[in-house]
Amino acid sequence: MGKRKRDDSDQNSKSAKNARSFSQKWLQLFLWLRFDSMLNAMFCDICQKHKLKNNFVKPGSTNFRKSAVVEHANSNDHVQALKLETASKSNPIVSVFEKVHEKTDNAMCTLFRNAYFIAKENLPMDKFQSLNDLNKSNGAVITSKLYQENNACSEFIQIISDSIEQEVMSDVKLSPAVGIMIDESTDLATQKHLILYLSYLKAGELKISYTKLLNLSSGNRRTFRVIKFLP
Repeated sequence: MGKRKRDDSDQNSKSAKNARSFSQKWLQLFLWLRFDSMLNAMFCDICQKHKLKNNFVKPGSTNFRKSAVVEHANSNDHVQALKLETASKSNPIVSVFEKVHEKTDNAMCTLFRNAYFIAKENLPMDKFQSLNDLNKSNGAVITSKLYQENNACSEFIQIISDSIEQEVMSDVKLSPAVGIMIDESTDLATQKHLILYLSYLKAGELKISYTKLLNLSSGNRRTFRVIKFLP
């Protein structure tokens, strides 16, 4: 009988713990607190803004107790974030630089996306400026004429290409087996190329990726070029 009472007591304790949920009243007491109903987690806006590392930044706190929120409010991370927030508001120069940095990042993302679109759709690079103007008229942030000429588009495409190639080759190195597929092609200028595809395993799934377009001076050198390219 005594054991059954203890079991019932334990079960009631667990049920109470599982039933604990976020209280909307906390948002009025802690103005920096934010609740994400989709993730069912609490976040600290100030700590996130100043890129601190704690549970209230990532992955979010699910300890729905007022004491846990108070504990975060008194933590070294949160106190540091408050100091940074106060400093940025009291120093207008810092605030201006933060806004400029954010706009610059958004502008560069737009330019990179446009360059990627140009390459993916096989469009002429002289359409880069027109595409940027179209995005700007639709509300995209493009701060100046900087990096909008045709040669800038070419540089962006090369950076994107190098990044994709590096990611693919990293996966290839981790694969227990690799397959090579090649195909010859000729561009509009009748220049011979060798298209290189690699097949490999990633997380147990077969992947086939276009990897490289190699220039060829003669077809009989293709094997040498492929071997030279592979890590």
